[in-house]
Amino acid sequence: MRKLRIGILDLVAKCPNRSLFARLMNANLASIMPQVIAAWCEQEGHVVTFVCYTGLENLVEELPDNVELVFIGAFTEAAQLAYALSNLFRSRGAITVIGGPHARCYPQDALKYFDYVLGFTDKVTIRDVLQDCCEHRPIGMHVAARQQPTALPGVRERWKFIESTLRKAPLKKIDLRGLPPHQLLQLCNPLPQPISFPILCGLYFGAPWARPRHKYSHFRGILSSLANLETLSQLFGHSRA
Repeated sequence: MRKLRIGILDLVAKCPNRSLFARLMNANLASIMPQVIAAWCEQEGHVVTFVCYTGLENLVEELPDNVELVFIGAFTEAAQLAYALSNLFRSRGAITVIGGPHARCYPQDALKYFDYVLGFTDKVTIRDVLQDCCEHRPIGMHVAARQQPTALPGVRERWKFIESTLRKAPLKKIDLRGLPPHQLLQLCNPLPQPISFPILCGLYFGAPWARPRHKYSHFRGILSSLANLETLSQLFGHSRA
């Protein structure tokens, strides 16, 4: 597989927005899966540029002109922006991929504007897209795993993408070294509590798609949680508990 120049866009906002609320809150609405996909792409040896769009950035300037493959994560409210960006990057010769809630809910519509539309997405799914990486037009290709991923890259693997998003939030004005590790982990997990924390740690098995595939899965989740806490403790200078 040749080395690709990949752009990854997490569309938190649907249009430019410089309001006080957007400045304070939008960066905190970032999604975890764009960070995960960025980490998986780097693990496959590709060059990744990651952007969380909060409404304050100039998207035309944020991503390099020479990207060969662009992943876009979007809710339906940002679908028109995602379609416009796909058209822009396609006109520059790039292959485009959409994932996230809009792709899951309206794949038939998204297929008209993207080369790949992602359903459930795991590392094998991303590897298949990276290996194929070709035009599928006028109707794109729907790609989906059989279930949600059973493991995600931890904080250490995703930190460069987490940090670039945190820099856009007012949190940078707070002394993060004064926060206990469990609160730091929550800051690095953009999903709402109380559901997000156990999902991130791999401990939530109530839903059918999240039940462990074998009896040791929950132990792997606990170890993953401890590893994330250890990473954050090292990054922010906490002593080990």
